[in-house]
Amino acid sequence: MEQHITGAEPAFTRLRRFALVEIGDPAQDLAYIGGLVAAPPWYIPLTRERVDRFLNAYVADAGDAAGPMTDLRIRRDAFEVFERFFSSLHFRTRRGNEEDQRTGRYTEAVRLLTMGLQQVLELDTSEP
Repeated sequence: MEQHITGAEPAFTRLRRFALVEIGDPAQDLAYIGGLVAAPPWYIPLTRERVDRFLNAYVADAGDAAGPMTDLRIRRDAFEVFERFFSSLHFRTRRGNEEDQRTGRYTEAVRLLTMGLQQVLELDTSEP
């Protein structure tokens, strides 16, 4: 986790402005919607290609407010990992509760988030 977030830090440092409609970094909202680390119904499963299309559509509408596409993607990816990690910790506290016993939704969310985080973080360490 630390290596992933530290690697993304320069893209956050270069951020000088935010979108007019958003409060905070729009990359955070773009990450919270979905991505490679998914756990429906909370996070929509998106392939890299769909994330690219999503980001391209955002940049087309936001213009300069989006900042450089490379930085937007790095920040979005960092927010995705960060959010999913902390969500997985929260969902772990819900495993075995009454709702989870009925539906299994928290147990399944923990499984999906843990598996997705492992895959994404392994990709990070294998890329040059």
